[in-house]
Amino acid sequence: MSHHLDTPLARQNGRLYIDDLYVFQGDGSTVLIMDVNSTITGPDVQAGLHPEARYEFKVHVGGEAFESLTLRIAAHDEPDANGRQ
Repeated sequence: MSHHLDTPLARQNGRLYIDDLYVFQGDGSTVLIMDVNSTITGPDVQAGLHPEARYEFKVHVGGEAFESLTLRIAAHDEPDANGRQ
């Protein structure tokens, strides 16, 4: 769930804003796609994931009331000249 720029830091840096999250079934797997850093911050758009952020997904499997799996994603470096992290 996105926090919709509800903190001053998020308003200053679109890389902390999760625009979309898609989840769908693949062939024998589940696919998660996260989209961050839209043009929500206007001309101040920065490439890549924030190097100090941790993006966390809590997954409920089989209709459980609580998550049984947590995926944590972090990029510890700034993007290179080609936008790779």
